[in-house]
Amino acid sequence: MIGADGEIKLIDFGLSYFKKKGEKVSELAGTPYYMAPEILLGEYGFEVDIWSIGVLLYILVSGYLPFFSDDREIVFEKIRTATYSFDHKEF
Repeated sequence: MIGADGEIKLIDFGLSYFKKKGEKVSELAGTPYYMAPEILLGEYGFEVDIWSIGVLLYILVSGYLPFFSDDREIVFEKIRTATYSFDHKEF
C-alpha cells in the first residue's frame, strides 16, 4: 500500500498495531525467516522493515529463503550473523 505521504507500507496484519515514529519496540514479533537482527536483540524500530524488504527481494530474484533451516534457532543464528549466499544459479 502507498500511504498518503507517498511512503510504501508493507505490513503483516497478524502482528500489526499503531506505533509512533521513533518509538522502539521490544517484543519478539514477526515471521522468523524475515526478521532483522535487531528484532532478535530486543529493541527495534521502523528500520527493520528495510531488512525484510531485502529478504523479499532475495526471494523474488532466487526463489529461495536467504536464511533457511527446519530449526528455528539455526534460522535465528543465521540472521544474527547474516549468513547467506548467492550460490544459487538464479544469481
